[in-house]
Order: sequence, then C-alpha cells, then structure tokens
Amino acid sequence: MSNRDNGIWTASKFVPPPNTPPEDVFGSTEMWETFGTAHRFLIRPQHVPHIAPPKTLAIYIDGACFDNGTPNSLGGVGFVFNAIPQQGTVSFALEKEGPVGNVHQHTNNRAELRAAIAALEFRAWYMAFNKLVLITDSEYVANGATTWIRTWAAQGWNTTASKSVANRDLWEKLILEMKQYADGGCDVSFWAVPREWNQQADQAAKDGAGRTDGCVSYSPVHVSIQH
Repeated sequence: MSNRDNGIWTASKFVPPPNTPPEDVFGSTEMWETFGTAHRFLIRPQHVPHIAPPKTLAIYIDGACFDNGTPNSLGGVGFVFNAIPQQGTVSFALEKEGPVGNVHQHTNNRAELRAAIAALEFRAWYMAFNKLVLITDSEYVANGATTWIRTWAAQGWNTTASKSVANRDLWEKLILEMKQYADGGCDVSFWAVPREWNQQADQAAKDGAGRTDGCVSYSPVHVSIQH
C-alpha cells in the first residue's frame, strides 16, 4: 500500500509475474461508469488477488523531450488509460512553469514526472478503484515515487551528494496527489517496464512535445469529455 512517514506519501512498487508484459496482466475491459460504458485496463482475473485486488486499474504514462539538455528543449507529456486511441490517449506540451509558478527548463525527467501527476489529476480514479498502477519506462519516476522522495525530504530535499533535488516542485505535487488517493482508499503503485512495453504512451508524449500550443502556466489536467 501507499504509505506516509513524516508527512511524505510514497507509492508502492507493483510486483508482476516475472517476465510478463503489461497486456498479460491488464486487459482492455468494458465496464460501466456514471456516464455509460467505458474501456479500461483492468487486472485480469487470473491475477486476483495474489497480484492485485479486483478493482485495479492501469494507466500507461510517459514523457518526452526534444533537444534534451539544451536551452531549446521542448517537453511533452502523454498517458493512456483506454485501449481505444481516440478516446483514451491524452497528450500535451509540458508547461514552462511548475505548480508554484517558477519557470523550469524542460527535461526528459521533468516530462516523465509530469505525466505521473497528469494521470492522477485527470480524474478521481480513487472513487471507482482500490488500486491504480502507473506503468512507466522511467526508473527515475518509479524509484523516486516509491523510495527516494522520503530520503530526499528527510535530508531537506537534498540528494545523498548534498545537491538540491531536481524537480522538487513536481515531486511535492506528486506527494499531494498520492495523499489524495490514499485518503480516498486507493493505493498508487508504479511499475517500471522496458520502453518497448510502453510504446503508445511514448508516442503520445512525443506528440505533446511537438505541439506549439503549450501553456506557459501549470494547468491541472482534468477530464473534459467522456472517455
């Protein structure tokens, strides 16, 4: 389960069967929601309850950054919560400002982290599910969300090398999102996978990085149409 220590919420690590791709653990399933039927990536029955509880949802997340490490870098964010591309893929350009209004250089790590936050804030998934698994090809995000943030916070948001933690504003935003899910009775879990197992979210993030209509200010990503 997600857990709290000294005000810092961390996610759990999702432990799948060995050498098993996500599509063998989560199947595209039609379910009923308040506005009608929808398709979601739900835990397959054969993995209940030893891998995850029945009401477990998966979302694929990714970030991308063109010209990463240069002054002209452009980040993009993508996540996929529905197997039907026109209905379940969200893609947008990474904002220039963070949640507290400071301007930040776009990086791949920042885009990857923003994708995790976007998937959580997009909809109150905790109202319908007991567990949400975020599937990412970023070890930075998966390890940070499950382990590192607690160490960083205990060290005054410094790394073990006594350097300021990069993207602190987004890490703190992620902590708040995970707290909201925990309060709603939903465990947030991260599953780090090879890039080839996350191709649809990867393409969505690249599409976002290529957009020219990106916002300057940080803007929460909320559902605006029925998916």
